[in-house]
Amino acid sequence: MNYLISADALLNNVPQAVAAATNLATQLGTGYTNQDTSIYIAVKKAETGLEDNWNWETFGAAFQLATAQILKISAGAADIEVSPTSY
Repeated sequence: MNYLISADALLNNVPQAVAAATNLATQLGTGYTNQDTSIYIAVKKAETGLEDNWNWETFGAAFQLATAQILKISAGAADIEVSPTSY
């Protein structure tokens, strides 16, 4: 749901679009030498999907990685119940 809300905000909100474009430019610039930022990793993953007989699951993972990083979507907090093991 966060993905859809962020994508909608990107398409309907100029400041959000500018922030996403700036984030993309930053990732391209900082990762250019080692090609180790999420955008470069997503492109490599898409190329792997292409070489793997057009593996759509790999393409989907690449697309989702790229868009999640551009939109700055992070995983939600995990709810882990903790109980003492001794008293």
